[in-house]
Amino acid sequence: MKNWQKKRKEDRKAQEAYWKEHRNCEVCLAEGRGKVEAVEVHEIIYKSGGGKCIPENEISTCRPDHGRMHFLRGPFLEKEDLWRIKNLDIEVMQEKLRGIRRGNREELYKMKGVKC
Repeated sequence: MKNWQKKRKEDRKAQEAYWKEHRNCEVCLAEGRGKVEAVEVHEIIYKSGGGKCIPENEISTCRPDHGRMHFLRGPFLEKEDLWRIKNLDIEVMQEKLRGIRRGNREELYKMKGVKC
């Protein structure tokens, strides 16, 4: 098994574990629409942007709200909205995101031989 395949399998297990603990759409609950079955676990910061499959970066969602997170239907849900729903400090999360992006940029520069 290749390294990326192993990581993907671990991420799937983490998402399944999160879903088992959060079977209702967290957005519906927060917006007062009651208990609606969650069918997706969404990563607030995508893996491609440096996000990890950890509980503070995951949110369980129904299909319509998942579409709102991907800007397919309005009203749209931005990452700050999702952090609010999860009761996470937005400033702290934005700082973590800046750190992730800085880290990714530094890694990219290292690959290209550029000093930061």
